[in-house]
Amino acid sequence: MDDSLLSGLQVVGTDVTASKFGPAGTVDSVGSSNNNLNGNGNQQNFFDAGVEIGQEGIGGGKGDIQSTIFTLSHSSKALTLAQFSQQNFGVRLMSVGSGTKREGSSKLKGQAPYYTPPPPRPQKVPESTTVAALGLFALGALRILKKKALVPASMTVS
Repeated sequence: MDDSLLSGLQVVGTDVTASKFGPAGTVDSVGSSNNNLNGNGNQQNFFDAGVEIGQEGIGGGKGDIQSTIFTLSHSSKALTLAQFSQQNFGVRLMSVGSGTKREGSSKLKGQAPYYTPPPPRPQKVPESTTVAALGLFALGALRILKKKALVPASMTVS
């Protein structure tokens, strides 16, 4: 990603509580300082972006999120899929578990796929039968013109 875009990136969604963007491999936490994304501290677990969704604990309705949607945008430029090709993303899930005893957490990581631009639109090319028909028409027209040129315009018989 073009680092000049980092300061204008924004994430909007009902359940989004924080976001953080940085140069490649520099984001290791998002939201409160204890919500780290780096797991055991290995460099390979640092990211380019982090999004915090909800709050810790399942009480109050902000921590019991089953699914959510958010929008990533820029304050002054249109974003493209190519700008996120092979970028690393991390998500920290809080209140993980079953039933009402969800005291665990989970750290997920993923990488955007390599962006392959769509193939160019095909250009319209006349079909070979159309070209052949036009060629035959042109030959026929030339023959008629040639015959007319051989016949004299007027003839006198005595």
